[in-house]
Amino acid sequence: MAEARGASSNRAGEVAENIVSTKLLRLGYNVAEPRIPCPYDVIADLDDQLVKVQVKRGFDDSSRDETLRVNLLGSIHKGGTEYKSVKYQPDEVDSFAIYDPIQDEVYWLWFDEAPSTELRRKYTSLRRHRIEQKL
Repeated sequence: MAEARGASSNRAGEVAENIVSTKLLRLGYNVAEPRIPCPYDVIADLDDQLVKVQVKRGFDDSSRDETLRVNLLGSIHKGGTEYKSVKYQPDEVDSFAIYDPIQDEVYWLWFDEAPSTELRRKYTSLRRHRIEQKL
C-alpha cells in the first residue's frame, strides 16, 4: 500500500491500526478499540482470550539493506509539545502488531518476543512472524 507523501505520524499510525484491525477481522477474530487512552490500541478476541495489542508502524532502515525498523516505545504527553518515551510493561500490552508499509505485511510478536525499545530485523527473518502464521 502506497502512503501519501508527507503523511503525519498520527495519520500513519491510524492507517496502521485500521490495517491491523482489518487483518484480524479477515482472519476471523473480533476486534474492539478502547474508548479512552490506553497503552494498547486494540483488543483482539483470539478464541475467547482477550489480547491487548499495541500497533506499531515499521520503517525501512536506510542504514541496513532489507531491514525493517520499528520503535517499540510509547509516549506520555508532558504538556505543550513535550513528550516522554516510555517502555511498555507486560501488564499493559500482550502483543505488538507491526504494520510494514514497505512489504504491506502485518507481523505479530508476543510481548516476551519483542525487544524493549526498538526492533531491527531483516525482512527474511520477519516472515515467520507474519500474522497469518502466528495466529
